[in-house]
Amino acid sequence: MYPPDFIVLILFVDTGFRETVTYSPRRDTTKTVVYFIAKAKNRDLIPQREEISEIRWIEIDQAGSHLTYENDKLIVNKAKAFIALMK
Repeated sequence: MYPPDFIVLILFVDTGFRETVTYSPRRDTTKTVVYFIAKAKNRDLIPQREEISEIRWIEIDQAGSHLTYENDKLIVNKAKAFIALMK
């Protein structure tokens, strides 16, 4: 098993896209979320129930209308721009 930082490095090198957000969901907790672009090998979904209330596949062009936070919408827009440059 690789350490998590190693996997982050591999994904960044392979895709070239990485966005990081740090936030505090409560006073005593800080979380860092790292976003990457990847291509799925299949459409199987395995949710982490403690963290995710709903999980489903949607097209990236529809993602913004399903998001609540402006920062998430900004990251999706950056990902869309990155994908457009890669075509």
